[in-house]
Formats: sequence, C-alpha cells, structure tokens
Amino acid sequence: MSPDQIRALLAAMTVPAAWADSSGHLAAANLAFDAWAPAYRRASVEDKPDGAWLVAPGRAPMPVRAEPLGDGQLVLSAGDGGRVALDAVVTNVVRRLDRVSASVDSTLSAALRERPSERAVAAIREALSTVEELRGIRRQVLGLSPGVSRPEPQALNLATLTEDALAAMTGPLPIEFGSVAQDCIVTAVREKGFWAIAALVGSMARSLSGDGTIRIDVRTRGHHGQVVLAAGTTATRGAEIESARDAVEAAGGRVLIDPDSGVVVEFPIFGTEAPDRPSGTRGAVLVVDDDPGTLAMMGAVLRRDGFAVMEAENGVAASMILRTHGRTLVALVTDAVLPGRSGVDLATEARRWLPNLPILIVTGHDEDLVGTALAPILRKPFQIIEFRAHIEALFSAQDQEP
Repeated sequence: MSPDQIRALLAAMTVPAAWADSSGHLAAANLAFDAWAPAYRRASVEDKPDGAWLVAPGRAPMPVRAEPLGDGQLVLSAGDGGRVALDAVVTNVVRRLDRVSASVDSTLSAALRERPSERAVAAIREALSTVEELRGIRRQVLGLSPGVSRPEPQALNLATLTEDALAAMTGPLPIEFGSVAQDCIVTAVREKGFWAIAALVGSMARSLSGDGTIRIDVRTRGHHGQVVLAAGTTATRGAEIESARDAVEAAGGRVLIDPDSGVVVEFPIFGTEAPDRPSGTRGAVLVVDDDPGTLAMMGAVLRRDGFAVMEAENGVAASMILRTHGRTLVALVTDAVLPGRSGVDLATEARRWLPNLPILIVTGHDEDLVGTALAPILRKPFQIIEFRAHIEALFSAQDQEP
C-alpha cells in the first residue's frame, strides 16, 4: 500500500489506529490515536510471547493489537481485537470494488446500446455476471464489518459461505481443505456466519507455530451442516473462540469444541422440516436476489400479502430449495444475474421440473440479455406497488389458463 492509501485508510477509521512500517516504527496515525495515546506517537511495536506491545522511551510498554497490513502492521488498542482490523481492510477493498464494478458496468452498458450481434450479447451477458460477482464480493467483504448484519436467516450453501469468508481475508493462509460437502444448504444469517468463520480461521492462523496448517472440512451431520477447523500444532485462544461464538449464535448456529475434530461451527440444515405455512397463507414463494435490500423488500411485501417466503442469495442455494421444496412452491421470483449460477438458468430449471410454476424475473439490465419469452420481467429499480402488481398478474394469468 502507498503512504497516501495508508493515511486515507487511517483517516476513515473512527477508532484509535496507527501504522507501523516494516521496522516496527509508527509511521502514521489517525487523530483518534493521537488523542488516545499521544505519548506513544514515536513508539515502536515489539512482538513478545504474550502479544504485541508499544514501546516508547521513558514510558511503560502498552499492550496493543497488531495486524499485518501491506508491508507493515496496523496497530490498534488491545480491546478492539481483530474486528477493527477487518473494518480497515473492508474500507479499502470496498472502495476498490466500487470503482472497478462501476467502470466495467458503464463500459458494458455502452456496448449494449450499440445493438451488438447475438454472439456479442452472449459475451456481454457473461461479463455482466462477472460484475455481479464483484458486487457479491463487495457485500461479502462488508459482512466482515461487525456493524453490518442481516437480521433474517436465509438458505446458504455452507461450502460457498466458507470459501467466500476465506477469499475475503488478506495475505496467504496456512489452510488445506479436506472433504467439502458442496450440497450442504443451511439456514443462517449470512454476514454473522461469514465474519465468524473468518475470525476463527484468522485466530487459528495467528497462533500456529512453525509450518503448521489448518484443515477445513465442510460436512453434513444429521440435521446440521458443520465447518470443522482442525490445527494439529496449536489450540485456538479462548477469547477469540468466545468472540466468534457470539457471532455464530447471532447467525443462528453454535460453536462446539471437539477434542478429536477441533473447532466446529454448526448451523441447522435448511428445510429439515416442511416450510412454515401459517393458516390463511397463499402458499410459499421462493425469492432469489444477491442484493440484501431488494431481497428483504420483496420478502416483506410477499409476507404482508399472505405468502410464506423462502429466500436465497444465489442460484446454487435456490436450486437446492427447488429440488427439496419445489412442489410446495406457488411461485418463483428471481434476479436475472446472480453470482455463480444465473437466475435465467434457475428459471429454466424450474420450467423443466415445474412447468406450471409462475415465475417473475427482476433485473437491472437490458431485457435483451434475459429473454422475454422465459417469464415476465420487472425492471429494477421498482416500487412496491409495481412489484405487487406483477405478483398479482402472475396468479391472474395462471387462473386464466385452461
């Protein structure tokens, strides 16, 4: 990172923070740090067996938290823990992702206005999927910030959640994957579980000795999906386990310590029981969108209108719901472009298995990229009244079919 980037990063943080260069000397600090520890502005960071300390001439050593950042270290008060360090990384990464995705999206939109050939349209559609991947990564990185949380649990692919959490972490990780159940769909609050997995892996990585590694397994055990973290050379520190335990429980899961396996993060398997269908409901609708705000809005409208709602943030989790609960659904509402498997593919799959299922596709992109013959299309951004009208039109058209 350049000096300007480091200064901008520190200025964006609201807690005391400083940056130490590769020699350990504090080279930059924010105003909150100067107010918190003015006597240590010219201190150095020293690593001791019991952690990192700020050492200044004529002053008692002060315990701090030091996290790798660029070619130096981010220095934080000991009480802030890794969460503040992740906040710093979030600020930097999100800004970059915003610039890249906006630039690519603008270029693709300009290309689309030129009315390209069918082959070019297919290429642009694939490129737009990449833009959605970038925006999905942005939301995943934001999930590392403790100030961001999604209150409602949803259907998540546990393997994907784990891989995304690891991909968002900085620096090389001493990890190896064992067995990974790719079809393990659990119910969880995404951002809380995302942060907890990252925090546990980061804690275990920091406490490894020598060339030790962390083995990660994703498995199904009874009615639960589990991420098993095992490090043969060390034990995860109790304080970090307790901190991650809070996040896992807030996400709807629990943390177990298995003497044989290691640290186990466990969430309930999605759909172990039939979906709730309260008396008077009009049936269950599967809603799929990788934008949490849009997903929450559509779900809230449908619930107010008497539907039970099942939610998914990606095509993989949604496909699993179709396979397990498809015959209980009365409609599918999906974004056209999703990270990984697209909503168009999902709608095609639903048409093949459930030919009479009403489908609504929502999209912020040109309709030519979606294909109007597959299902009705609602362009983003849309108002609640528009969404409600399209839903009612789905069922009106179904009632009119012979």
